[in-house]
Amino acid sequence: KKVTVMGGNIERITLKRPFGKLRIVTTDYEYIASYAAPAKAQLTYYNCELFKSFNAVSGNVSSIRPEKELTFEYNIANGGLYTAGIDAEVEGEKKNMTLFTDYLLATPIGESEVNFTLSLWDENNKEIVGHDFNMPIPIERNHLTTIKGNLLTTSATIKVTVNHTLNDHGDYKSEVEYPYDQEQE
Repeated sequence: KKVTVMGGNIERITLKRPFGKLRIVTTDYEYIASYAAPAKAQLTYYNCELFKSFNAVSGNVSSIRPEKELTFEYNIANGGLYTAGIDAEVEGEKKNMTLFTDYLLATPIGESEVNFTLSLWDENNKEIVGHDFNMPIPIERNHLTTIKGNLLTTSATIKVTVNHTLNDHGDYKSEVEYPYDQEQE
């Protein structure tokens, strides 16, 4: 639609993000923080379609399927970067800790899916834990997908549930429950 605005004309438009947000949160931070707090992480996307560009006029994305994995290595911000919301202290203890956040281009309609591995090391480069999220994790435009659970101290399978309700910030939220359930939906 082509719009010309002159003088006092008002044209209302709705902007939608072409990205879905992926957030990984551990709920067992206080159990391990005193002796092996996570300091470094490596996240590797594999066997999934990733998008490399976005056409703002049409809303379409162009995809790539990496022949090899796409890997990110980063230092985890333990110094209180995230201190509110999901990472707020509860009764004086920091129970939750955001380990990773990524914004991924997503298809215009429906969900994209990603698979990835996540490995965490302490400040002495000793591996704490590694997880293989080898099932489709949903990524949808203008939605938040959160993987939340005891990611530092346990290993189990994933149950994915998607909740299409708006949060306080106008974002939709897809919830990924981890671990404890042996079934996949």
